[in-house]
Amino acid sequence: MGSVTASDDPDNPAAQTFTYTRSITPRAGTCVKQLNTATIQETSQSSSQTVQVCSGADLAVTKTAATSFNRQYNWSINKAVDKNIVDTVSGGSATFN
Repeated sequence: MGSVTASDDPDNPAAQTFTYTRSITPRAGTCVKQLNTATIQETSQSSSQTVQVCSGADLAVTKTAATSFNRQYNWSINKAVDKNIVDTVSGGSATFN
């Protein structure tokens, strides 16, 4: 945006603002500094200002997944049985202690 102030009488200044658009599109996720100079052609007066324009970028997300998981405990279980084999050919039942 630029502006020009004109004055016929220093005790009664009249101001006029002139607006313009300038597009600056930096690469995504970067900032660029751009020198902007406005010049009054009739008087060759100019004024410059450096502006910084930043452009956002989409978030990048990565994930990893463990294909296995092993948990170790500081305790154990012991199992024992009084018989390893019982023949139940006739369809009977068996009891293990």
